Amino acid sequence: MSSMDENYQVHCANCAAAANSREMTFDNNIKSIEDKGDVLLIRDDDMTPGTIFQFPNHLVGTEEAKRMILTILVCQEPIAYLHDFLTEMLDGTGVTLEEHMLRIRNPVKTVRVNARTRDLDMSNFYHSVVRAATSDGTSSWIVDVSGAQYSIFKACLAERIYRKRHVVSTLAAYRSGTNKDIYEKMEDMKGNGPLLARIGWFAVDKVKTAVFQWRTKSGFSLSALMGKPEDIFVEGRKGLVEHIKVSLDNFAVEVRAKFSADIGRTVIYSQQESWKLGIGLGLHQDVTKMMEEISKKNRLY
Repeated sequence: MSSMDENYQVHCANCAAAANSREMTFDNNIKSIEDKGDVLLIRDDDMTPGTIFQFPNHLVGTEEAKRMILTILVCQEPIAYLHDFLTEMLDGTGVTLEEHMLRIRNPVKTVRVNARTRDLDMSNFYHSVVRAATSDGTSSWIVDVSGAQYSIFKACLAERIYRKRHVVSTLAAYRSGTNKDIYEKMEDMKGNGPLLARIGWFAVDKVKTAVFQWRTKSGFSLSALMGKPEDIFVEGRKGLVEHIKVSLDNFAVEVRAKFSADIGRTVIYSQQESWKLGIGLGLHQDVTKMMEEISKKNRLY
């Protein structure tokens, strides 16, 4: 496998293409964004759980701020949704994958929603990433596709460098595919989190279609592209990103109509179950229990 650090920028370009779409949608209706130096503070307007809103490009001043907002409160989800993409990309390379939960060092800047005036604990950032390693153990990388929320803007770094810059400790390591198992099972459950998982898998289906179309047109697989000379790789990457951008634009146009009835059902469910909060019960205890059971079963060490 040649230059994984550079070639993984395929995904970075995909993120940029999605974020720059004029029709980009978002699951929160953002009212304001305030840059407080060490915190990018987001305040939501009154929102209906699970409703899809247009991304607030008019409130975002920089590309880094946009990436921070697009990755807020997610780290396991991208690992789930990108599992098949990464697996195909690394097929035949001898690279193995694990999913790690880390405690992250205090970021230079982080992003928070409705933090109000409460103190933010800057010492316990739990974050999930993918660890990729060669079979002989000579090289390893950390793939972090949602690190922007903690001011980590490199999607892939050599593990030694990533840990030195960003990691306090490793909390757990899981079998590759653990988060995919969680979010595939979650999509059949009730509530806002499962609704967003269903929307996420709809986006994944769009990306898979795009990859298939690109593969058919180019004659390459993702793993074959990774091993090509730089000029061929760059041209192939360009075509792949364009296919994915078109597919995600279609997703943004279709998602509201496709999930409008599901959104309505989720709102009713949340209202009916709100009594649980009054007696100290969480709305998503079943989801939490399921996640814990799958994680425990797939823990490596």
